[in-house]
Amino acid sequence: MASKILETLLATKYGTTASAVLLLYDMALTFNQEVEMVWKARKSLGTTLFFLNRYLPPLVFILDIYSQQAEGVSSEVCRSYQLSSTLLDMVSISIIQAVLIMRTNALYQNKALFITLIMMGIASTTNMICCFLVIFKQEFFRGLKHMGGCEVACAPGNLVCRALSTAFWIPFFLLETVIFGLTAYKTLQSCRQARSIGGTTILKTVMRDGLLYYVVIAAVSLANLMVWTMYPFASYLTVTILKSLQATICSRLMLNLRGLVGTTIPTQLDTQPAVTFVYFDSAHPIRTSEDL
Repeated sequence: MASKILETLLATKYGTTASAVLLLYDMALTFNQEVEMVWKARKSLGTTLFFLNRYLPPLVFILDIYSQQAEGVSSEVCRSYQLSSTLLDMVSISIIQAVLIMRTNALYQNKALFITLIMMGIASTTNMICCFLVIFKQEFFRGLKHMGGCEVACAPGNLVCRALSTAFWIPFFLLETVIFGLTAYKTLQSCRQARSIGGTTILKTVMRDGLLYYVVIAAVSLANLMVWTMYPFASYLTVTILKSLQATICSRLMLNLRGLVGTTIPTQLDTQPAVTFVYFDSAHPIRTSEDL
């Protein structure tokens, strides 16, 4: 058992480093787009969310890597690292969910739906925080002298950790599914009515990016759920992959939409700097926000 735990901890270190490299590599690839489409854009809620989503995850990864490599740390230090890192992760997830909700609201412009999605987002984040805090009290922490870093896990037979590890992901996955379903429905509905090539292109991009995000995040979330419930000692093995992919794909979603709107309908952006309207027919306007 001890050898398997050490192997898992080593794999977690490698996974964290690889996830951080993936995130930083994508940031380097899209840096020019970021400068042109975000740095030079009018400052807004959308640009603020972009910068938070862009630069908060690397800071969290620095904290994670340091805590996994530091030598001679005490159990209390490990406990503090775990608490601060996870709470920052919750902030990052909340930012991503806010971006997805804003994208969905840009398609529907329905106040009741918008409020419902906000409430689902708050419920999802609250559930994650509550589950984590209870699990946090059940976990044990130990500094590793020979290989550095911290060992953090629940005991294999701890039923509280198993139950809450499952509950942790359910509202999150439900919100992601609802947002994807709403995006798919609006895209299919509007494409049938579309008379504008530019409008069709925008909706196809929204649908393509939404499908990519949903499939990737759903797959990694399912992997997290299976690992958390079946092998608690490896509970953080796939979490770093999820963090990296969420931040990377969310940044791409925002850059793709801003770039497409900016090149497809420049005259409307010039005349309406805060809001862009893309009409598919006279009865069904689709409103997309420049903020995203």
